[in-house]
Amino acid sequence: MLETKHCCICSQVRGDSKNDLIATMLDTGSYVRRIPLEGDRLAAIPSLGPLAPGHTLLCPKDHYRSFAGLPDEFEEEYVHLKTRLSKVLQRVYGTSVHCFEHGMARSGTHVPCTVEHAHLHFVPTNVDVWPRLKSERVWKTVGTPLADLRITVAETEYLYYEGPDGIRRVSTLEADRSSESQYLRRVFADTLGVSEKWDWRQVPAPMETHQTYQSIKQILSNELC
Repeated sequence: MLETKHCCICSQVRGDSKNDLIATMLDTGSYVRRIPLEGDRLAAIPSLGPLAPGHTLLCPKDHYRSFAGLPDEFEEEYVHLKTRLSKVLQRVYGTSVHCFEHGMARSGTHVPCTVEHAHLHFVPTNVDVWPRLKSERVWKTVGTPLADLRITVAETEYLYYEGPDGIRRVSTLEADRSSESQYLRRVFADTLGVSEKWDWRQVPAPMETHQTYQSIKQILSNELC
């Protein structure tokens, strides 16, 4: 685990208004910690640069480089929150849910998704990206969510994709080769017909991000009533 005061995801989890990107982009005057769902170790965050309504990230609260780098004690909460978040998104948006991650290598400086903090994307959409993914990369199927992922990727950079069929797939990259920036975001953006939105920094759409937070929060609040 790393420690950093400058990571925007760490700041959002902590509720640090000065470095919370969503808050600074919206600038509403009063700070909102936009974490609609969380546990002891993981938190869900609405994604800036959403590729579809409801695009959400699941992140460790502490600063890790990838989900493959999380220790064993994350396993139970990871499975629970991942399942919970998928069901909530299915209910709110009435679509299937895809999960993907650009996993950083255990060491090195390449950041494949521009943020050096592990984050698993949840994209509610009925599009089928698998035909393109399997034609462009070599994939392996992995079993137990985190334990098998760690074994499969070892210390290398990797791409993780889990479609609505629930099959977990990983494409690893050699030490001298890295993926193009935000590769999986590019694939989803192209397939959804919004190719111009692949780079979240260029098209952050913070109000759409806030709407995702509100929608998820409302469903969870209704379930508690």
